[in-house]
Amino acid sequence: MNPEKENKIFVVVDPSQERHFALERAIITASFREPRAALHILVAVDAEHTDTTIKNNNLFRTTDWFYQLAKPVEEAGIEFDVEFCWSGDWYGSIIKASESSNSNLILLPLMHRPSDSLWVNESIWKLLRTSALPVLMVQPGAEMRRKTILAAVNFQGRKEKYRSLNDDIIYRGRWMAEKYDAELHIVNAYKDSLSYPDRSALARETGVNSNHIHVVNGTPEDVIATMSKELQADVTIVGTLKRSNSWRGNTSEKVISRLQGDILTLN
Repeated sequence: MNPEKENKIFVVVDPSQERHFALERAIITASFREPRAALHILVAVDAEHTDTTIKNNNLFRTTDWFYQLAKPVEEAGIEFDVEFCWSGDWYGSIIKASESSNSNLILLPLMHRPSDSLWVNESIWKLLRTSALPVLMVQPGAEMRRKTILAAVNFQGRKEKYRSLNDDIIYRGRWMAEKYDAELHIVNAYKDSLSYPDRSALARETGVNSNHIHVVNGTPEDVIATMSKELQADVTIVGTLKRSNSWRGNTSEKVISRLQGDILTLN
């Protein structure tokens, strides 16, 4: 979908967290649309990542907490509604609520990671693999100002679904770069000389400066993670290809697990 036509953004808020990074990003993202996109805020606890015992004081929230949650959205002049869900099926509640609210884009907060690897649980993998909507995963402490966008493509893919996904990734990358006045970089991994993509053709088709085209030998997970780190990418755009099952163990999982900035998945 054309990002300009995304008139409702679905934002996941975990009430057990002190700061709501996805909501902060959603306010900025909504403001880039004309007219401004509305927000549908789902308040739900990710039980897999959260201490749900009575000892966790963050599970108790007052009306003042709700007013403080809504305040920055109201101050930005953005229309919004709020939905609460008590289901233990966090993944299922996001899928159901995003569909019933007719949203176009999902913003998801990531928890603080216990190590250098990205903390992504089974529920999040399910969401990334089965959601019909783009999903932006917002990291704790992510910079509000985007300076560098990295779009990961696979121009060797001959099937139509890969070509279509490449087009969507590039279109989204160019749109984000324009809105944030950021640099757009394209990365394409290849495994051997037989699968080497035409670098000049890639530059022509994407309209990106050749200095920002990175064709690198290696596995996608190694190449994309390395380029994202070297460029200090604020957001990396990757494709997942929608599936109804078998969401674990694929290339996109290996890539996402090693990225440091925000991550936008398209399928």
